Amino acid sequence: MKNVIFAPIAATLLSGAALLPLTMPYTADAAQSPFSVHMGMTKIDGVTIAYREAGDPTDPTVLLLHGFPTSSHMFRDLIPVLAEDYHIIAPDYPGFGASDMPDAAEYDYSFANTATIITKLLDQKKVDRLCRLPDGLWCACWVPHVHRVPRTGHRFHHSKRQRL
Repeated sequence: MKNVIFAPIAATLLSGAALLPLTMPYTADAAQSPFSVHMGMTKIDGVTIAYREAGDPTDPTVLLLHGFPTSSHMFRDLIPVLAEDYHIIAPDYPGFGASDMPDAAEYDYSFANTATIITKLLDQKKVDRLCRLPDGLWCACWVPHVHRVPRTGHRFHHSKRQRL
């Protein structure tokens, strides 16, 4: 039964990963980017949450939420590219990446609780507006943040600068 459910999801994720290089306007080289990526840690509800942050906090914020079973590390090459025009926050959920992995008997590993953690992280970082929310498997975690995305005004786009 599990294979019937997970096989289409795995196929979708793999096909999306295969197409990613085609959607990038140029090869991202994080080592040569002028935008450093800060690895931060913060305590939220007693759980240490790791996150990557880059770009100018006065620019529109892009929240990058990883899928399953990954971490913010999956965005390591994308973050410096987006940081040219955006403030980027890419957290690791509890139990993923560099964040704490609380005992399942003592922690609620639910979409609702993960959404609460993400909300508190955004509040700590004083992010009240997001220029766009991503979509995917974890959409239940960012639905509470729809109010932070303005209906008009700034829209997500890749760099205003022309790439050669």
